[in-house]
Amino acid sequence: MPQPSPATLEWLQEFSEIERLQQAIFTALKTTSNEERDDEATLTGLVKQQDSLIRKLPFGKLSAEDVEQLKDNIALLKQNHEALTEAISNQRQALLDQASHSKKAGRSIKAYRQAQDL
Repeated sequence: MPQPSPATLEWLQEFSEIERLQQAIFTALKTTSNEERDDEATLTGLVKQQDSLIRKLPFGKLSAEDVEQLKDNIALLKQNHEALTEAISNQRQALLDQASHSKKAGRSIKAYRQAQDL
C-alpha cells in the first residue's frame, strides 16, 4: 500500500472526527425519549454539526489515487449518513404521529366532557 498523501491524512483526520460524531448521534437516537424536547434539540445540534463537518471534508484536495485509497472510508461515511438520515426521519415522524394522537385524544376528552355537561 502506498504512503498516504498529506491530503489523505487530512481527510482521514476529519473523517475520524465525523465518525465519532456519528456514533454520538446513533447513541442519542437510541436514548432519546419521545417526550423530551431537550433530547431533540441535542440531536438536531449533533446532526447540524455532522453536516457541517462533512461539507468541510477536503475532497477537492484528493487525487484519484487518494480517493482509491479512501474508497472504503467514503463508502462507510455514505452508509452511516444514509442510516442516520433515515433513523432521524423515522424518529421525527414518530414524534409527529404521537403529537397528532395526543391532540386527537385531547379533543375527544374535551368533546366527552362537553357531552357530559349537557
